[in-house]
Amino acid sequence: MMLFASVDAIADDTAIAKEKIEEGKRLIGEEKYAEALEALEASYKLRPKPTVLFNIAMCKKALHRYVDAIASFKLFLKTETSQTSTTRALAESALAELERFVGKVRLVEAPVGADVYIDGKKVGVAPLKEPLPLDPGRHVVRVSKDRFKTLDVEVIVASGAEVEVRADLQQPKAELKVACKGDKTVVFIDEAAVGTCPYQGSVEAGVHEVKVIEPGKETFIQTVEAAAGSTLVIAVDLKPVILIKPPTFITEPSVDKEPTRAPMLLRASGIGTAGAGVVSLIIGGIFNAKWNGQYDLVKTAAEATDRLNQPYNEDEWKKAHKVWDDANNRAVGFRNGFIVGYAVGGALVVAGGALWAVGRIKAKRTPSESLAVRPQLTGVMLEF
Repeated sequence: MMLFASVDAIADDTAIAKEKIEEGKRLIGEEKYAEALEALEASYKLRPKPTVLFNIAMCKKALHRYVDAIASFKLFLKTETSQTSTTRALAESALAELERFVGKVRLVEAPVGADVYIDGKKVGVAPLKEPLPLDPGRHVVRVSKDRFKTLDVEVIVASGAEVEVRADLQQPKAELKVACKGDKTVVFIDEAAVGTCPYQGSVEAGVHEVKVIEPGKETFIQTVEAAAGSTLVIAVDLKPVILIKPPTFITEPSVDKEPTRAPMLLRASGIGTAGAGVVSLIIGGIFNAKWNGQYDLVKTAAEATDRLNQPYNEDEWKKAHKVWDDANNRAVGFRNGFIVGYAVGGALVVAGGALWAVGRIKAKRTPSESLAVRPQLTGVMLEF
């Protein structure tokens, strides 16, 4: 029973295919090529005969669907077994004629793996080895890929012409905000100074290092990952740095072997030490004044660097950043100078006073009761 059913189904398909062929011929005679194409394609689907495929290609040519007609003629030539038939010669002649009618679109700089669409229909994946053939007229080329901005380009193609479409898709950027305070703070992204606090700007999607510095405060450093199209907010609260601890002194007993000259030498040493301390304090004050004035230049240089952040000009920015870096280095040097000057000067003044006082005490006491005073400085100085 199944065999008879299959034979009946084949017979029915054959009959329908013949009806569609006759309908197609009639419609071609009436120059209704679109309706004829529909009938012939239905027949070819039931019975894929080369002669039907030839007529399908001719209908597409009459409808100015040159690219589709070329594809149908090429398929016909593959399926036509006779090398000397009249239809083969006609197909080869029509194919040569149609090749001159089509235009082409060449896609360049498209990211690997991007999907390519023509008029809403997917035609391939980048990179495309050959230009895309198109019928003359207006077309829309779309190139899309995940995590990239989609490109839509409208092109007008003329017969025999080739149009180039540059499809260097861009990744959407991320917004980065640094919430911080301070007139002298400077924000760095990937070791590049980008502005002062508070800061807001765009960065490429990916991993970045954010650094915020301010004189006299701890440096903030954090590595962040910014997703394409996202907004990332970083809150920064810089803590003050303890530059140096106050000096401390210890005493230890000693025996003065020269009770007559020792008090005089101690007082003289105390006066000389205190004098050296005063000189050191004066030098520290000079460096302090230079330090205060230098940071106005640092701020001016940072603002100049910030102005060059948008639009970005690498050469000008490098020059501006070097100005800022030189000013900042000089400021650090002045700061270190006044810290050392104040610390050493203060220690020497205190030590000198202590020596002078001990000398007076030794002058009134016996040699066994005299004291030698040894200053000992403790503390650390930290750079920002």
